[in-house]
Amino acid sequence: GSFSLEVYGKVLIQDTSIELNYGRRYGLLGANGVGKTSFLKALAARLVPIPEFHDIFILSEEAKSTNLSALEYVVKAAEVEVDRLEKKVEDIIEQHGPEADELQHIYDRI
Repeated sequence: GSFSLEVYGKVLIQDTSIELNYGRRYGLLGANGVGKTSFLKALAARLVPIPEFHDIFILSEEAKSTNLSALEYVVKAAEVEVDRLEKKVEDIIEQHGPEADELQHIYDRI
């Protein structure tokens, strides 16, 4: 299918076929402000059809220098986020009980 992306009235991508192949790595090159992050956010929101069994992670800040591979860094960040969410679940259960409305949203994220 054809994919288009417009942000704040500016057309970033128009009537384009997006094809991502399993097992491949992709990079985006472009000057600041041309829409690289907007495109990645569109991918993460699955505005481009991507099978659900593919995990998508976007780091919203520059990664600090480390000996970890990109994959190891993302996995570590995901583990930290899951730990944070699990702690939040514990706090909510203590304060509001196991039937608290906000728990389902957090469980979905975990």
